[in-house]
Amino acid sequence: AACPGFCIKPYFLLVPVALEIWILVRLRRPSLVIRSETVAMVIAGIVCAGLTITYAWSYLEVDMPTALLAYWSYNSSLQEVFLSAAILLAPASMLVAVAYLARQKDVQTSALAQALAVAGAASLVAALIQAKPWSYHFLPAIIFFNLSAVALLAAEKPRADKLTLRRIAFAILVAMAIAPTAFEAKRIFEGTSSRESQLAAVFRNNPGPNRTVFGFMPSPREVFPAVVAAGVEWATPFCCVYLIAAAARVDEAPAADQPKIKAAGLNQAEMAISAVRIKEPGVIVIATGIDMLGFGHRAFDYVAWLSAHTDFASTLAHYRETSPIGPFRIFVRK
Repeated sequence: AACPGFCIKPYFLLVPVALEIWILVRLRRPSLVIRSETVAMVIAGIVCAGLTITYAWSYLEVDMPTALLAYWSYNSSLQEVFLSAAILLAPASMLVAVAYLARQKDVQTSALAQALAVAGAASLVAALIQAKPWSYHFLPAIIFFNLSAVALLAAEKPRADKLTLRRIAFAILVAMAIAPTAFEAKRIFEGTSSRESQLAAVFRNNPGPNRTVFGFMPSPREVFPAVVAAGVEWATPFCCVYLIAAAARVDEAPAADQPKIKAAGLNQAEMAISAVRIKEPGVIVIATGIDMLGFGHRAFDYVAWLSAHTDFASTLAHYRETSPIGPFRIFVRK
């Protein structure tokens, strides 16, 4: 069941590979590499590859090469990525350290705790390789390190002189369980004042002839939840115009790739505009600001860029601009 996840996100193959290396070093029995878990993964991987080649060859021939032309534009600096990793992993790291210090003296760390720590380290490497400071990239590492700490705490009877440390570990666990839930609850109960609710209200009140919405933006965050809440549909089969960010920063790409990147960005823009003409969405959302994903903190104006490179102005003439919502310009159909 896990193998399709590895096929979709190959970075996470580092986890089973790291665990196999750990098992080999620990037990020194190479024959253990061939067992039910590894055989099942290999077979599932071969089946997934075969189905992809048979039924979705365009994914390999077109979609992936096109996506890779723009993937670099979403990378952040190493400093930003490491800072995010340090902040997000600090509680889990503290928990592991406290649990390790609270263990029985001269007692070997349990194999389960070691395996979970190895999986956490491999997940962290996978997150760092992706060069994104996004919190969900670090979530597997956080969970594995937390489970490793729990395995350490549960492996043996507590030492009388380490009860304070174990209580600290328990407090950290409780805080880590409650804090995300509290933040999510706060976000949900903000109600109509939240940005998603404001967007949903606009979508609901301006459904257009086909009850559709579209947006020129590098990320679906905030807008897609509002689309779902409003009960309308997205006007295109792709979530966002992520290739435009790379096209706008084409001067930063290798010279050999620049023509392909520019062509891919323009092609995606034309596809989006064509979909807008056909679907006639009731609302067009256009992202603004210097913090948009993919633009490297550059100021970028979608309307100006699209008008300069496409016939977007004639399409936008059917819309009128209303009050912005956060960083989004809002255009409703006349």
